[in-house]
Order: sequence, then structure tokens, then C-alpha cells
Amino acid sequence: MGDAVPRDSRAVVIGAGIGGLLAAGALSPHFDEVVVIERDKLPDEPASRRYIPQSKHLHTILVRGKYSMEKIYPEWGKVMSSRGAVSGDIGLDVRSVIDGKYLRKQVEVGVQNFFASRELTEWALRQCARKLPNVTILQETSALALVTNDAKDAVVGVTVDEHGTHRTIDADLVIDSSGRGAQGLAWLGAIGYERPAEKRIRVNLTYGTRHYKRAPWHFDGAVMLGCGATPQINRGGVMHAQEDDTWIVTLSGYGKDIPAVDEEGFIAYARSFAAPDMADAISSMETVGEGHQFKVPHVVWRDYKGAKLPANYLPFGDAIAAFNPIYAQGMTVAAEEAVILADCLAHGKDDLQRRFLNGADKFVGKIWNSSAARDLALTADPNDKKRGSVQEAVVRRISLAMATDGKVVGAFQKVANYIAEPPSLMRPGLIARVIWANRPGALKRASRGNARHNGANS
Repeated sequence: MGDAVPRDSRAVVIGAGIGGLLAAGALSPHFDEVVVIERDKLPDEPASRRYIPQSKHLHTILVRGKYSMEKIYPEWGKVMSSRGAVSGDIGLDVRSVIDGKYLRKQVEVGVQNFFASRELTEWALRQCARKLPNVTILQETSALALVTNDAKDAVVGVTVDEHGTHRTIDADLVIDSSGRGAQGLAWLGAIGYERPAEKRIRVNLTYGTRHYKRAPWHFDGAVMLGCGATPQINRGGVMHAQEDDTWIVTLSGYGKDIPAVDEEGFIAYARSFAAPDMADAISSMETVGEGHQFKVPHVVWRDYKGAKLPANYLPFGDAIAAFNPIYAQGMTVAAEEAVILADCLAHGKDDLQRRFLNGADKFVGKIWNSSAARDLALTADPNDKKRGSVQEAVVRRISLAMATDGKVVGAFQKVANYIAEPPSLMRPGLIARVIWANRPGALKRASRGNARHNGANS
């Protein structure tokens, strides 16, 4: 009697956003078929779409995320470049205002990153995914429910609405990359599973975005300018170059600090920042298109690692943790999770859920701990501020040193882009530079230098 012929293996990914496309790339070498379910109609060219309203706002991929995306799709960087994505050194070509101090002494870190729209980033990933012969993207198809075995201890498929017709897609593995809304919580509840425990911080963030024409001489050719919020001024913004010779500018505020999106109100809001560089720059630029606004009431990290889940189901990306978007961590986390998933699959499919969630939890925890302290310091709750005060004090000392010391800037940028670990900022030589830069005389001179510098490069 001959050996039984095995059924072809199939993985289903819910969501064709950045996380879902990266997950599909990680799954492709290990399954005969990968089906990506997407409720939107996907544009042929880079463009915003209905179910991702935040795509109209600034998205910055960190260098760690860039590296991870290229591990999943080696051709992704070439596709980005071919469609005009801007590249720049994360030290030399980036201008920042942190705690009201302009980081005047930029240094070449020797690490290039992409600066592009979210629409282009996703489109480039989609082109890469479509080149994989075993990946199929079903457009205008909505996931409705998880299908389980009789014991309800394993997911065996997904019920979908495909152009008005309900059907079940059988699956050996389901990846839930449904986004910040975490639709999977309702699907799990419907089959008898409790919600995972959550860490949640109410940030009450609003951000607004406008676009401007970009000229090569802006900021002496720099590709990014950021001005961070402070506990005293809960407002900030980032502008960076992107394809089509434009700047995308996103301003943010906490609580009652809400950026206007009309041209005059937008500039006036930027004028209230701790430093005037951004307002000075955009006030002399030609505007492109209309403004857009988006609200983020809270950030959340769901402990799926500690939850009871059915087998063959993996939450992914924003479904696990939805971060404060001003820190530009979401795309990088999704890319790193894809690398973790690919590595787990390379070692087999047994116990995949536990291994993946453990790996994702370690990386997400690192990101959460670095951003939560800042979020807590900027919230109105005094108890939360106390919890974040120690780490915030350390970050503040380093921030002040960056106003005068380019080597501290370079070291910080590597950590901020997750290509160096935070302990690297504690090296004796670097600590000595931070202490020296924080002496009273140096800070006074930096303040005078900042005042002379403001607006000089607009």
C-alpha cells in the first residue's frame, strides 16, 4: 500500500496592510499556498485607501524595520528606490529638536534609511508579494469569523464575505493582521475564548498632516526635521522628504492641544512649538493638497503570550500592540515580527504559536518600555508621570548633551533606530561626554546657539 498523499498546506493572512504583506512573505517558503484576505479594493499605484485612514499621515520606518523588510523581501529596497523613495543618513541628514534644544552638530552615522509615504511603502511590499507564485491576495473580501474543529481548540479556517458571497477558506494556519481595531478579539470571543490581558495608556493624541513642495536647498539638503513634545509643551511635529519632491508634515498634540489642518492654523500651531524651525520653514513653502486629521485615544499591548488561544491562530502586528504613532515604531515592529515568524518556521511548525508569541513578546516589550515612559511623562495623570520620571530624567540628560555633541547624537540615533541596544548609551566614554555637555556653562552656550540657529536653514 502506497504512502498517503498529503493535502496541500495553506496559510491564511487576514489583512493586506504592511503587517499582512510581511507575514505573507515569511509564510511563503513554508506553505504550498498563502491566501491574503483584504476587504479593501487595492490601488494599482501608490495611493491611500478607504480602510487605512491613517495612511495619509506621516509614517517613518526605522532602520531596523528597513533591514527586516529586506530580509523578507530582498527586492523591496530596489522597488522603493525605483519609485522615488528618498534616502538619507540617519545622522547627517536628520535635524531634531528634543526638549527644546536643536541638535546642531549633526554627524554622519554611516547608516542610510528610506523616507517615503506609507502608500509607497505598502505598494512596494505588495509588488514583492505578488511576485511570489504561491501567494494570492483576495481583494474586497472581508473576514467574518474563525472556523474551528469540533473541540474548538484549533482554528481550521476563516469564513469570509467575498463580493457578497459567504464561504469558508480552509487553513492550516491563520495570521490575524487585522490592524489596530483588533477584530480578532471578537472572533475569539465568538468561539469561547477570553480577551487577553492588556497594558493600556490613554494618550488622547490628535495629529494633523499637510504636504508641501520640497526644494533641494531646504535645511541644507536634510531629509527630516523633528520637534518633540515636552511635558511643558505637549505639542510636536515631524516633517520628512518623500517621493514626488514633497515634504509630508505631521503635527501632533495631547489632550486639548489639537492641531488645526487649514493652512493658516497649521502654521500657527507649529509656531507654538519649543523651537520655531518647522513653522519658519513651512510658512515659506508651497502647500500641496488639503489637510487631514486623525485621533489616537490610547496605546495598547495585548498579552497573547499569557492567554489561552486555539491552535493554528497567530495575532500579528498592531493586533498585538498598537503604539503611539509619533514614535514611528509600528512598521518596524511588524517587520521584525515577520522575521521572527520566518525564523520560527525555518525550525519547523511544531509548537509554532508558543515560539512565535514568545519571540514577538520580547521585541514588543523592548519597544513598549522605551515608548511608554515617554507617553506616561506626557499624560496628565501625575501618578503616571511619577512612574516614568526616572527613565525620563536619563533621556533628558542625553537629550541635552545632543544639543552640543555630535557623537552623542550618532549613538542615540542608532539606539532610536533599534540597530544598537540601549546599554550602548551607558558606555563610560559616552557617559563622560553626556556629563561634560550637561555642565551649566555648556547648556547656556547651547541655548544661545539654538537661538541664533532657529530658522537659519529654512
